[in-house]
Amino acid sequence: MSRKLELVIFDMDGLMFDTERIGHEAWERLAEKYHFSYTIDITKRYIGKNFDAIVKVLKSEFGEDAPVEKWHMESWDIRKQIYTERGTLGKKPGLVELLTYLKELNINLAVASSSKHADIMHHINHEGISHFFDFVIGGDQVKESKPNPDIFLAPCKALNVAPENAMVLEDSYNGFLAARSAGIPVIVVPDLLDPAEDVLEHAERVFPSLHEVKAYLETFFCLVP
Repeated sequence: MSRKLELVIFDMDGLMFDTERIGHEAWERLAEKYHFSYTIDITKRYIGKNFDAIVKVLKSEFGEDAPVEKWHMESWDIRKQIYTERGTLGKKPGLVELLTYLKELNINLAVASSSKHADIMHHINHEGISHFFDFVIGGDQVKESKPNPDIFLAPCKALNVAPENAMVLEDSYNGFLAARSAGIPVIVVPDLLDPAEDVLEHAERVFPSLHEVKAYLETFFCLVP
């Protein structure tokens, strides 16, 4: 199989960094502090969503009167504590090798994450990989969260690449749906969520890590600078 590949769009949380697990740990610490029950199933319900969509999930779980906005903001302070404790966000295995490989081939690289733009920039700067990316967009810069396709169409438009000549790398189901809706082929590297049946059926590939993504691109795509 060969086709043009001019742009690879990376999700961030759970795909590039181990931030989804860190985020869940932050909520567990928060729940212990304020004495409410919090489970991994709640985290899984909002993976890949922006702030407004996350608040809706939390209010549906804890009630309209629950101070979920306050909890959410405090959870970010706890995340920062965890980052400081560990000294890293936890780059996913194979990330730097894949970025280096694609950049050497002059492939455009973008980040399109439901996280806020400022948080994305902080994370990629902190981990020393910001120089790889030609375009960055956050969930606070689009009207609707994934699975709406706008966040993936934005880098295509900005970098003048047709969607069919791009590739999305995602870990979440909402990200998979957004890429499909945008008409962009998507490779899924699952993190906290096991791939659904339609992901297995319609994703270009499903791989356990970014190492396999690099091997796949090396073998099956005719990359053009």
